[in-house]
Amino acid sequence: MSVALTIAAVEDQGYRLILSHAGRQLLCGPVRPGPHEAVSDAEALRQAVALDGRYQLERDSSGGYRFRVLGESGCTLAVSTPHPTPYSLGQAIATIKELMPQVELVLP
Repeated sequence: MSVALTIAAVEDQGYRLILSHAGRQLLCGPVRPGPHEAVSDAEALRQAVALDGRYQLERDSSGGYRFRVLGESGCTLAVSTPHPTPYSLGQAIATIKELMPQVELVLP
């Protein structure tokens, strides 16, 4: 199954990275002004996950759980899709750690 870290254009706003696997979005990065900034985020995300990452766990307004992968300076590199339980959130983090070495970067 393919794992892709895609740099996607956001209508008239800039670019963001999206990590997907088996047709599902796992992580989404913030909108950046240019593709080069999004590529830098992608490289920082790979490094953060490889080094066991900095994760900020949070609960969203609908009661679901999310996590943010933070860069060295504490900035958000990517946010997960919502998860219904803390257990499924932990599984998602483990899956991303396992998949990250196989990721292909897809440029716009």
